[in-house]
Amino acid sequence: MPSSLAAQLAQSTSLNSALLVDRTRRKPTQSYLFTGRDADKHDLESMYALALNAFMQLRQWNPALQAYEDGLFSDAAKGLDRTLLPRDEAIELDVKIAGFLSMLGKDLMEVPTGRVLEWLVRRFRINEFNVKDVLLLFLPYHDTPHFAKMVTILHVKPDVPWGFLTAYKSAAQNVPRVGLVTEMLRNVAVARFVASALPKAVKERTAYRTLVAFHTGVLLEYISRSKALDDGVLAFLLPAMLEQLQESAIQADTLTKDIVLSSYVLLSALSQKCVLQSAAIEVIVNAMASCSSRVVAQQFVNAVMSVLSPQDQLEALPDTFVQAVLELPDVEGITLSTLAWSGSEKLIAPLIFPLVERLEEPTAYSLLSSLISSTSAPINVLATITGQLMDRALEGSPSPTSNSHRLLVSLQQRYPTLVQDASRTIIRENEDQQDVVEQLILSLSVKTSQGGNTLETDMVIASMDVNGEIRAAAVQNILHSLRKPSDPESTNLESMRSALLARVHDSNLAVLNALYSEPSTILPVFLSDPSAFIDAVSEAVSIKAVQSSRQILRAHLSFLASYFLPAVPQDVVEDALSRAIFPFLLFSKPKYRTAQAVWEIVEAAQTEVPDAGLAFWGARARKDKSASFGFEGAEVMCRVNLAIASRMAETILVSNKYTKHFGSLLQKLSYSDPHARNLAYLVARALLGILSGENQVDAAQGMLDAMALTTLDGMEGFMKGADHLQEFLNDKNLGTNVVLKPQSRNTHRWLQTSLLCLMPIIPRPSGDAPNYTASTQTGGMALRQDRFVQLMRAVYRIANSSSSLPPIPASLLRAQFIHLADDALAFLVGVWLTEEDAGLRRAALSHALAFIAAHEVTEHAIDFQTVLPALFVALGDADRGVRHQASGCVQLLARLSMAKQASGVYAFDTIYGKDTSQLTYLGWDDYQKYLEALAEYREHCVHDPNYIRAVHQQYLARDPSDKKKSIAHKRHVVQYLLSHVAGSSLPAVKLSLLALLEQVSDRVKAPALAPTVQALTDKTHVVELESLFGSRLEDFAAAAVSALDASASVDLNDASGSLWPVFLDALRYYFQPKSLASPREALANNLQNGLFARLTTERQKELCEIIITIGSTSSDAKSYCISLLAKLLSDASLLIQLLIDLQPKPKDVAHRSPKRTKVNDVNAEGAESLNSLAFLAEVLSGTQLPGDKDLVVCLLEVLGNVAHAEGQSPADVTYIEQLLMSSIENASSSGGATFTGVRLDILVDIIRASESPQTFNQALLLIASLARVAPESVLHNIMPVFTFMGSNVFHRDDTYSFRVVQKTIDNIIPLMVSSLKEKHASRDDLLLASREFLRVFTDATNHIPRHRRTQFFIHLVDALGPEEFLSVICMLIVAKADKRVVRLQGKELHAALALPLSLVQHYSPHIQLSVLIELLDEAQRLILAIISPDYMKTDSILLSDVHDDEHASQVLPQLKRRAHALVAFAGVAFEGSSLSSLDNDHGRLNKLVSALLEISSSHNIPSASAEHGDVADIALAARLALAECIRSMRATHFVALPSVSAPVREEVSPTIIAIATETKRFIPLQDGNLVTQALRALKAISLSVVSGEEASLVECLPLIVAAAKSEQVIGAVVLSLPSLCTALGPRIIPYFRDIIQLAVRVLRDSFNVIQDDGASITRDALDVLRAVFDTIPAFWGASELGSVFGLYFDALASGAGGEIGSFVKRVAAKAPTGVLLSTYFETWPSMPEAPAEASSPRRSLRAAQRPPVLEHIRPAFKVFLEGFDLRSRRRDAEVSKIEGAAVAAFVELVTKLNDTAFRPLFRRLFDWAFTVAESSIARKVAFCNAYIALMDYFKSLMTPYLSFLLPHFLELLQVSDAAAFGPTQLCVVQTLSKSLSVDEGTFWRDDRLQQVLPALLALMPHAATTSASDEGSRDTVSASLSALCDAAGDDALLQRLNLGMLLHTRYDDVRVRVFALQCARALWAAHGGKLIGFVAETATFVAECAEDEHDGVVRATHQLKAAVEGTTGESIESV
Repeated sequence: MPSSLAAQLAQSTSLNSALLVDRTRRKPTQSYLFTGRDADKHDLESMYALALNAFMQLRQWNPALQAYEDGLFSDAAKGLDRTLLPRDEAIELDVKIAGFLSMLGKDLMEVPTGRVLEWLVRRFRINEFNVKDVLLLFLPYHDTPHFAKMVTILHVKPDVPWGFLTAYKSAAQNVPRVGLVTEMLRNVAVARFVASALPKAVKERTAYRTLVAFHTGVLLEYISRSKALDDGVLAFLLPAMLEQLQESAIQADTLTKDIVLSSYVLLSALSQKCVLQSAAIEVIVNAMASCSSRVVAQQFVNAVMSVLSPQDQLEALPDTFVQAVLELPDVEGITLSTLAWSGSEKLIAPLIFPLVERLEEPTAYSLLSSLISSTSAPINVLATITGQLMDRALEGSPSPTSNSHRLLVSLQQRYPTLVQDASRTIIRENEDQQDVVEQLILSLSVKTSQGGNTLETDMVIASMDVNGEIRAAAVQNILHSLRKPSDPESTNLESMRSALLARVHDSNLAVLNALYSEPSTILPVFLSDPSAFIDAVSEAVSIKAVQSSRQILRAHLSFLASYFLPAVPQDVVEDALSRAIFPFLLFSKPKYRTAQAVWEIVEAAQTEVPDAGLAFWGARARKDKSASFGFEGAEVMCRVNLAIASRMAETILVSNKYTKHFGSLLQKLSYSDPHARNLAYLVARALLGILSGENQVDAAQGMLDAMALTTLDGMEGFMKGADHLQEFLNDKNLGTNVVLKPQSRNTHRWLQTSLLCLMPIIPRPSGDAPNYTASTQTGGMALRQDRFVQLMRAVYRIANSSSSLPPIPASLLRAQFIHLADDALAFLVGVWLTEEDAGLRRAALSHALAFIAAHEVTEHAIDFQTVLPALFVALGDADRGVRHQASGCVQLLARLSMAKQASGVYAFDTIYGKDTSQLTYLGWDDYQKYLEALAEYREHCVHDPNYIRAVHQQYLARDPSDKKKSIAHKRHVVQYLLSHVAGSSLPAVKLSLLALLEQVSDRVKAPALAPTVQALTDKTHVVELESLFGSRLEDFAAAAVSALDASASVDLNDASGSLWPVFLDALRYYFQPKSLASPREALANNLQNGLFARLTTERQKELCEIIITIGSTSSDAKSYCISLLAKLLSDASLLIQLLIDLQPKPKDVAHRSPKRTKVNDVNAEGAESLNSLAFLAEVLSGTQLPGDKDLVVCLLEVLGNVAHAEGQSPADVTYIEQLLMSSIENASSSGGATFTGVRLDILVDIIRASESPQTFNQALLLIASLARVAPESVLHNIMPVFTFMGSNVFHRDDTYSFRVVQKTIDNIIPLMVSSLKEKHASRDDLLLASREFLRVFTDATNHIPRHRRTQFFIHLVDALGPEEFLSVICMLIVAKADKRVVRLQGKELHAALALPLSLVQHYSPHIQLSVLIELLDEAQRLILAIISPDYMKTDSILLSDVHDDEHASQVLPQLKRRAHALVAFAGVAFEGSSLSSLDNDHGRLNKLVSALLEISSSHNIPSASAEHGDVADIALAARLALAECIRSMRATHFVALPSVSAPVREEVSPTIIAIATETKRFIPLQDGNLVTQALRALKAISLSVVSGEEASLVECLPLIVAAAKSEQVIGAVVLSLPSLCTALGPRIIPYFRDIIQLAVRVLRDSFNVIQDDGASITRDALDVLRAVFDTIPAFWGASELGSVFGLYFDALASGAGGEIGSFVKRVAAKAPTGVLLSTYFETWPSMPEAPAEASSPRRSLRAAQRPPVLEHIRPAFKVFLEGFDLRSRRRDAEVSKIEGAAVAAFVELVTKLNDTAFRPLFRRLFDWAFTVAESSIARKVAFCNAYIALMDYFKSLMTPYLSFLLPHFLELLQVSDAAAFGPTQLCVVQTLSKSLSVDEGTFWRDDRLQQVLPALLALMPHAATTSASDEGSRDTVSASLSALCDAAGDDALLQRLNLGMLLHTRYDDVRVRVFALQCARALWAAHGGKLIGFVAETATFVAECAEDEHDGVVRATHQLKAAVEGTTGESIESV
């Protein structure tokens, strides 16, 4: 992107800035079209307009130019200056220009191209920056004036390769070819550049004929004029010729042939000029071969021969080249024709070896055979053939019937000397092969067998003699021998027959006469193998063979016609006639005598042998032959040929073997023999003329296929100078050409054209109207009408295959359209709907456009709605040209639809053939409205193929505001389109129209597409649809079933309707496995998007049952069925119905047996039902279910029935149980409601009887989950749950089971605890009530694995709450082991109590202390029960029950044991406790010690039971525990002065003084712990100090301060000082500065050093400062305050100023004002830039008196100016906060001043902000903020000061654009708004308001166009206008204000219009009473804006209208 400065310069520069420069100083404008003076008259804007129009015209010719519109012809390009672009963008622009220029070549001479180039020169200076690209464009036109015009403005430097153009530039001349080639010879760089032009264009697909001609001509002259071509020149010449051949082999277009021929010519010239290496030659010929199919075969062969002839002969040509040669049409004739050229052996000889290698291929064999038979073949070529064949024959044992053997036989017959020479050469090289060679020679002579008559053998050998007379004699002897009776098994009989058959090839007339002299003898020989004889005769008389004399031809054909044909079957006769006689029947000038001879033979044979099969040639020829002047005249021969053809055609027509004869005729149309081919064309032409009906259509199609005519390019040559086609296609002209030029290519083209021109006028077969839109590729053309359409399309395809429009295509199209008449448009519809070639589709649409346009001038309008859907298909075509033509058709139809009424509908009920009856037609009004809407968006459709869909989706979408008429119209359109979907048989039409309706939801879609959906689900129809749609069937099915959406719910719910079965069939079909995915997804989406919700419950249930059945029976369909049901099943009632239907029948027995019996025979029906239930449960288990009680109850009931199901597999039942429990959990977790009456006994039953650990665990988790929603049910079953859990889970030592237990505890235990707490308010009752519940867990201790016990009970206690229940758990655990505990000591005792010890030690010391106290309390209660049994009746003892079923006499011992165990446990617990860490918990420690003391003294209490009442052992245990307790307690726990009562405290005062005095000794010591304890003791003393103790404490004070130097005791020092300072009061004055410095130092250090107790030290240090300040605030001076301020600033900088800030605020409020202000202002210069709370003396100023403030006014004002100027130095977010604080403090300062003191201060502040040189935007903003704050406080007292501010404010408001509207203007507007609002009419009079109003109105566009995030500027401007309106009293001023705002509604920018309306609405809402007189003018603007095209403007207009009407109380329309 360009820099911001460059962008601004470019934006501010005029496009015509060059014209604004003084003429004497600026250079003349460079122009391509105009001279310098004329160019000045046309500015850049006008040139842009011209160029844009020209570009649009060029774009019509070449749609590919559209890609360059945005880059070169857009508004952005209009203002682009390429000199300011960065390098990357400049390169990108060069690439665009180069690509665009390369596409202008073919149209360079056109006027629009010149205008476009003028624009590129003027705007982009291509003549300066794109010289090479311009030269590439203009060089092909180097000899035209256009080149001369461009070269005059081209920037060419003399030192570049193109420097030679400077001479032509100065002379303004074009460059002749001679000059260009001369420069190429001189400068290789120029030659390389010129040579690269065409290859580059071919690669980029931008080549054109002029460029090809230029390339060929220039390079050809360059090669011819070059004296020598070195390697450097060849390095660019060869690629320039070969690259385009490679590209042409890949890409085919109309220029391919010209490009290939150009390369052929240049390669031939290059070969003539230099010697090439063999490798290079192979590369060249391979490249030429790759394009052989692009040119005429003869041209290719001639070019290759031209390349090879000057070079050294190759040994063999490449295989690729040979293969290409063999694939050439008529390769034999072309090869033989080259033999007449010198150097042909260079091509033929290297072909021999590859041909011999491919001898088994028919083409290779035929080509070699033709060379051998040719009389023009060079002898060295024949010698090479002979040698290669001999070598191949000797390599193996060739059969006498092999191709190599046949060719050697032919060579032996024709060139025996060559065979002999080759054999001698082989023997000379290898004498060992002599016998083999001689045997081969013998085998070539004749087919001999072992043995036989020697005389017969000699005759056979003699028949091969070189001498013709000997051969003739031998033939006669053989015939004589055959006349004699012979042994049928004679060994030489076959040899003689072979010898006679070989003589058929003989060219000696005497031999042939001898051969045919005895017909009766020779005929049986030939009849033994008729096909061999026919092959021999055909080859002997073939034109490709030796040019036989007419006598030889007569000999062969006379025997054939007179003797052979009457003796053979009819099929052999027809073969012989076609191959041997038919090629000679055509009369022509070169062959008329031969034809005459053949006809004489035919007529003689017909006369002599009437049954010879020749009668079909007809007598017409004999009649014409009897003319007196013979056959010499061309006119006569023409007439005879036409008569022969006509008679043959008639014979074929009446023949019983019409099909066979017609097929043979079609084969002859592709013969290489021109005479046979021409005659076949004449016969075909005559036959096509006499045929009728469907036979004529079929014949025409067959002829068209046989001609293999795909394009008319190249056929315009014989039509040069013709005005129309008919003058060349009449019989006379056609026959004359056949006679005079039978071998001419033009004659062949004449014949093809004459046949082709008959096809467009073939009548349509009678019967039903054809379906012109049917496809020709889907088997739909079986009917005769359809075959007629297929023929017409083929003719149309050929007629449009020409790149130009010569008479042939034009005549074909004209004839076809005239013949089709009104059906032409329907036919064209079928073309563009079925053809794959985009060019053909464009042509069809162009012709359709012309057809429709012709109806514009007709009197009656035609309704073309039948073709409109086909145009929609074209508008969605991928080709832009197709869309463009289609859009033109739509536009024409829209114009035609403007008529009042149509006279008829085009192709009414015929457009789709028989299926047209399904169409629904639009009414004329609907049709007009529809076309009008489509025509509006047609241009968008041209640019985007998907836009037609968007148009329909938008047009047909339902809107809540639609009226009934609009809804009906849209429904009619939908029905209309759907009827065409049903009527058309083309997949493209169906898919395209369904795509248009894809997002349209309408009730009519489903019924209309129901038959289609039904067919898609019918297997018999699916096969047909698959063949029709192919891979698009899935898309079609998806589009069809998409119609079954929510809009079809009414029809689907109709019980009598037929749509519901169709829907279910589709659901079953597409939800089956391996079905199409897209239709299934469409159905699923429709169900999810509203369809399912709109179905009735019965329909929903039926649908779900089908999906469940499919999903449960197929594993492949399971996943998507689950996914769908999971999204559909959200209704609880539906789920309940499904569950009830699918659940198994319950058992009769009430309870389930503990163990399941294995079932081997499972009931089939029950299993199926269970599978469905399992599938449904799987769906529900993964779905968020509704939190409905009935659903949960139903799921539990189903779970119970499944659990008690009989005859089912246990594994299946277990699986379903788990799924149902997951479902229950999902349902219970939704919603927050609680359930009652839920049967959890089912889950308890599962827990009790389940054998599966997974099921057991899941049931536990489910109960835990249900505790939240069904607490009462869970509480009701809680005991059995935990009982079964203890017996079944705890013994499983796995992590998951343990986590399940934990989860259960987490959910159920809190519920139980909450219930117990609700029932029992006191703690004792709570513990007693939970005893039995907790004993469930403690009794299961032994079942829990040892390594998990501690973790389990810790988790249990955490869930219960350790504060309440830890003690109970420990008591129960200890009581369970009391028998062991009382007997053990030491480590064994610790081991026995390990579990409760671990529990207690896991928790904090405070909890431990509480637990131990409660344990000892329970022990005391137990001792009381022992001592007094009546105490047990109080039910207050937790451990008083008899749990182990002991006898009553054992109760007291048990109580004793438990009390003893509890006391022993307490003693053990003290050993590992952390009671020493307890602080300030003296009360509970005292209670603990008291309890131990009481227990230890309990042995002195007399017992009620002498036998069991002795508790001495318990007392002993208590004493031991007490010792451990004291040992674990800290010494400080024994002293607590604050808790001592006042009298006692005064009593111990002397002792305390002594302690303090003694403690003073410890403070200077270095022992940190001792000093710390001493300081704590002093703190304790100071907290309760009494009179008389102060002196001892004062003495300690300096020592304490001095001790602070030690880091070990610094914390204790600052901890003790606050209480000491408070207690000592003014006595600390001598030391208070040291104390302050100490505290400050500690605080400052705490900012930098992170310590563990840093927070507490900071608080203690602050407490020190507070204590000192509160004690002696008057003694704080500047030094102390300065240190505190400095500390505060540092704290803020480090982010720790919170607590220090509160202290500073306290100082600011209570410190002496004078000292405080002086200290603050002196400290300010050194103050860092801190947050706002650090830089504001607001509190000090508020608390200060006026005199001190006036005393410090100067430094204070200086400080404020620096604070206001902080915005200039900082840009962070803190600045506004600091400035706000400074402004607030400044207001406090001003409140202390009078007017005399304030006025100069304000004036200085104004000068500081506005007048001094250092004034800035930041200062102005700060001043405005301060002034606004003053007006907030002082109101109208501050408005008079505006008198000298207003001019400056108005000047600041004068901004030019939105970019200049910044913070300064915003603050000024806010200031004016505030002043207007606070003024009481003293300052703001109407004259001043008149000054401000224009400035504020001018700001509206700038405020409106600011960024969307800056809403504050718009609100500010709006508020200022409202304030001005409030202050104004003049109606003229108010009118000016109202009108000024409303005029902004006419701005082009939408944002300005919306903002103006919003401002007007705000004014009318706030001050409507003042503006009520301007309703009329406001109404005008409201009416204008209500019709605005932007929705935002319309909404704002409605809001303004509401505000105005709210003010006036009446509608604005009435005004």
